[in-house]
Amino acid sequence: MKVKFINIGSGNANFIKECKSKITYEWLLKCVRPYLYSHNIDFEEATDGKIIVFAGMQTVGEIEIIEN
Repeated sequence: MKVKFINIGSGNANFIKECKSKITYEWLLKCVRPYLYSHNIDFEEATDGKIIVFAGMQTVGEIEIIEN
């Protein structure tokens, strides 16, 4: 499945990655790590199905799963 990363980090990076297996915390972290300076990164699923990216208490981007 394709995963769309929206406005990640201070540079507001936008990109799409292909996930060939189950989406895990480690896989998401590996994708966003180059764009974030924080070591306290977390992900939370929103009610609209998107995943919100947090660095500490700050929202630093969104992730949208695109079904194939």
